[in-house]
Amino acid sequence: MRPLAHPVAISNPNGTLMYATHEAELDIPLLPAAARRVYIIPDLSTAPLIAVAPLCDAGCIATFTKTTATVHLGPKLLLTGSRDPNNGLWHLDMPDPNHANPSPPP
Repeated sequence: MRPLAHPVAISNPNGTLMYATHEAELDIPLLPAAARRVYIIPDLSTAPLIAVAPLCDAGCIATFTKTTATVHLGPKLLLTGSRDPNNGLWHLDMPDPNHANPSPPP
């Protein structure tokens, strides 16, 4: 995690602003490097949000249906998730970076 020299402003639907104070990289090696860059926004401390645009800009294909979400890079499935029927938001299952590339047995 690195501090930002100039905080990045994020507009909320109600017109208020939040500010990103740091940047970092997601620990998801399967994602393209350009899609792993994230901003740390202290006001979003209860749950992380992932932006779809950087995934697509990095060559991924994000598909959302009524109940599921998937992110592919070419034929490889990178992320999956489901839609919460209570709030309509999609929740992506984050892979465990410790198991993304398991070590061969000794």
